[in-house]
Amino acid sequence: MLGDEQNINSLKKNSKKKNRVLLVDDDPDTTRISKTALERNGFEVQAFENPISALDNFKPGSYDLLLVDIKMREMDGFELYDEIRKLHLATERMFHNKTIQPKASCKHNKINFELAS
Repeated sequence: MLGDEQNINSLKKNSKKKNRVLLVDDDPDTTRISKTALERNGFEVQAFENPISALDNFKPGSYDLLLVDIKMREMDGFELYDEIRKLHLATERMFHNKTIQPKASCKHNKINFELAS
């Protein structure tokens, strides 16, 4: 789900403040793991498992990045993005249709994450 690591790293380098991410995925495990991974890398994350709730709670100008699942039951990620775009045009976005899974090996009590196909 973290997708384009280069874009995320550039967000981190471009600002001393914590970058805010709106994370939307209807799978609770993916949401929890992704949120944890992002927070461990210095991001402030607001996560939702329901795209309608994410839209209802969206605050224009509050997020630096939207990280949205494509396939969700109530509303797909593209529909959610279209609705958010009506409210605010300036937020970077990433869509995903893969999940993050912990790697088998963990070093120094740190879990590494990688994309699973």
